[in-house]
Amino acid sequence: MPASRNVHRNALEPGHQIHWYTLDRVLGQGGFGITYLARDNNLAQRVAIKEYLPLELAVREADHSVHPNTADHDELYGWGLDRFVTEGKTLARFDHPSIVRVLTVFEANNTAYLVMRYEEGNTLAEALKGRETLDEDRLRGILLPLLEGLELVHAEGFIHRDIKPANIFLRENGSPVLIDFGSARQALGHETRTLTTLVSPGYAPFEQYSNRADEQGPWTDIYSLAATMYRGVAGISPPDALDRSHRMHADEPDPLVAAAEVGGDRYSPAFLDSIDWGLAFRRQDRPQSIALWRDALESGKAMQAHEAATERAPAWAAPEPPTVVQRSGTDTAPETALDSDQKTLVLDDAGPAPPAKGRRRFILFAVLVVGLGAVGALLLRRRSRKAAGARQDTADISETNPSPAPAAESGTPAANDAAPSRPTTPKPDPAADLHALFETARKQEAAGRTLWPAGDNAFETYKAALARDPDNAEAKERLRNLVEKELGSTVEAVKRKDFDSAERTLDRLSELVPNSERLEKFREKVLKAKRKSR
Repeated sequence: MPASRNVHRNALEPGHQIHWYTLDRVLGQGGFGITYLARDNNLAQRVAIKEYLPLELAVREADHSVHPNTADHDELYGWGLDRFVTEGKTLARFDHPSIVRVLTVFEANNTAYLVMRYEEGNTLAEALKGRETLDEDRLRGILLPLLEGLELVHAEGFIHRDIKPANIFLRENGSPVLIDFGSARQALGHETRTLTTLVSPGYAPFEQYSNRADEQGPWTDIYSLAATMYRGVAGISPPDALDRSHRMHADEPDPLVAAAEVGGDRYSPAFLDSIDWGLAFRRQDRPQSIALWRDALESGKAMQAHEAATERAPAWAAPEPPTVVQRSGTDTAPETALDSDQKTLVLDDAGPAPPAKGRRRFILFAVLVVGLGAVGALLLRRRSRKAAGARQDTADISETNPSPAPAAESGTPAANDAAPSRPTTPKPDPAADLHALFETARKQEAAGRTLWPAGDNAFETYKAALARDPDNAEAKERLRNLVEKELGSTVEAVKRKDFDSAERTLDRLSELVPNSERLEKFREKVLKAKRKSR
């Protein structure tokens, strides 16, 4: 009888006890770990627990402990375990509704476990089954909260590295949560000479197929987010970055059909242009920060920024693709892998390498373009020098034969005797001031300075923007979002029985929003819960 697809042979059995957690069932399993649904018997609530178990490095023993499968993997397994724990501690610092909430991390069974808040709902991948698409309001409602959360993560020097529809969880109210950060998985792949680096074809940019971690940054996550939005618009994922690279080096068009073309008139140009900018092949041509991408998305100036970036190099000036070989055996893993020792990509059903003839055409074309560019630059410099010389000749003539000053009227001093004019004071630019305030506030949010310290926090900065422009809708919305976010953190603090933290947040909110009936009602609920817990 064939084994069921739901059987996870490396997983702990339902009912297994770890500390005060009782495992219920497996939620998912990947190459680097297993995620369980469990019950926290201490707080009487459900949680999700991720266990570190890299299948290529380790096995589970009869006593439930996890150990490296060979002595050669001892050091690497330990290094990955340390990275897993460090990643858990890093994630635990983020308390944002769009980032998976890590409650604690602990070690047991010679491995480690990440305890996360369990959310009810489905993944975006399930919402996009088949060739389903979503309208722009729905996609923006997913994208914008994720941008806020990712901005905090990037500010800590941390990137997700595996954003795709399957890793975006949609709560029952539709709000998104980014799950399954892949930093430890990616780093482990780069460190080993035997372990492969897993990527998600269609959603991973080209730099993730390299073993150079310094090429990855916020622009890497932006590509994956843009690819996810493209999937929601087009009904299919974008072509794999490897395919794009091979086509370009074979002197063929980029196989990616622009979102602006796919989306037609069903979506706004600003939204589609932002997706296309985020999907730029070369990492230098993409937005380099979440703030830059969000500003283009909101202002509708993504296309201008994209065109300015791509002027630095033609679209085909892409990194040389790695050598591609066919995977041997019957392994059917859906991921694409990179052997970091050989720097050779191993693909299921890999296509042929680009022909030498196409590569020669590409090189000749590149030489021709560079040569024409050099000639054009030379002609432009000569024209500029000639124009400058003409201007200088005109200036010399004016100094030699100055125009006579108009005759002075009676009672008016002559022009030569006139007092020097006062320097004009530049007029203030309210729009520029507001833009500067919003930029400052976003940086404060990214650094976690939402309510504190006094005089240097996002809430006060948005209030300053609202004082400049009392009808500014963006400032009002940002302030509302901050209040909701902090009230949400208050609720979570109460659930953890951290009443001191909840009261501190409410005290600070009361200072910033005095005489708020809603805050007072929240305070009453917190005090009631505090008394009940005693």
